[in-house]
Amino acid sequence: MEVESGIKTGNFREVEELAGIGYWKHDVADETSEYSESLCGMLGLSKKQATRQTMRSLVHQDDVGELLKAFEQIRQSPAGMVIDLKYRINKIDGVHCCFRSVFKKFDLDGREIILGITSDITRFTEKILPLHEKNHQLEQLTEELASFNYAASHDLQEPLRKIQMYISRLEEEIQLHANPAADYFYKTAIAARRMQQLINDLLFYFQPDYEVKIIRINLADPLQEALQEVSLQARSKDAVIETCTLPVLPVVPFQIRQLFINLISNALKYSKNNRRPLIQISCAEMQGDEIGDSRAGSQKGYYRISVADNGIGFRQEYSEKLFALFHRLHKKDKYEGTGIGLAICKKVMDNHDGFIDAKGRPGKGATFNLYFPMA
Repeated sequence: MEVESGIKTGNFREVEELAGIGYWKHDVADETSEYSESLCGMLGLSKKQATRQTMRSLVHQDDVGELLKAFEQIRQSPAGMVIDLKYRINKIDGVHCCFRSVFKKFDLDGREIILGITSDITRFTEKILPLHEKNHQLEQLTEELASFNYAASHDLQEPLRKIQMYISRLEEEIQLHANPAADYFYKTAIAARRMQQLINDLLFYFQPDYEVKIIRINLADPLQEALQEVSLQARSKDAVIETCTLPVLPVVPFQIRQLFINLISNALKYSKNNRRPLIQISCAEMQGDEIGDSRAGSQKGYYRISVADNGIGFRQEYSEKLFALFHRLHKKDKYEGTGIGLAICKKVMDNHDGFIDAKGRPGKGATFNLYFPMA
């Protein structure tokens, strides 16, 4: 192997071409730079064209400053420092590329030399850049969602609370004087309550993952809290709710509480007028291959928690649509609701690496099955 002007040729040139890299060096003392033929070829330059000024002119204008700053930093630093830098290049032929240079400072017999290896990483960045763009868009959406959450929590709810308060006072006055407008205020109050529930449901549905905390608890605890929450609704319908022993699992407690609230409230809401509501909550251990669902891992164990009722039921072909956001099988003037409750249930199960399904028969009732992976 021979040396020509400080740049190794022969076998080393073949190694450069094979590795897709170019080699260069800079003498700090006399401010001279040399570039290998492989590097010149990567840039579409001849050896005679390869000057520091030409090389600098090829760097994208937005990246020149960072590259010069890094180069000056290594010039002023002691031997041994390494810099790894990515920047854009506009080749002589007009092709835009992305390069990576790794350079290190050496002390060779008292002379400070900066040696560098440059590679064309364009084909890799073509795959990575779309991901960066998607991440940037996701960050923007997250910021917008945070703004929405703040607005929904404060700016929207405050005037809504005042509307509900004034409606309540007007209702009292109207009832005292037997005003025929009472029906209008009653409907307005219902609309305001529906809007309040919609805001609360949306806030819950779009709860950021980084705000949740996983705790290992007995699922009977959030179930009991949920039963307390729906107790007035259950008593008003003289409902019977049967429970069972539930497992201990790592969960987000308030999400599981909301999961049970939504399912039990749903069962009470869609009960039959001529039948006393009966809600049965049961639990069984199952293997994934027993479930018959592609979402279940065949070799994994699951706890299946079922919430079954004897209400109006539904046709089985609608089972998947039940969990869509804002989807309703019935008109809102017949059954109150926001169309988000079951979508929340699905999201909670997704958050816990589980899944939910629904079985129904018109006039016979419905069963919602929750599949939690065994911890």
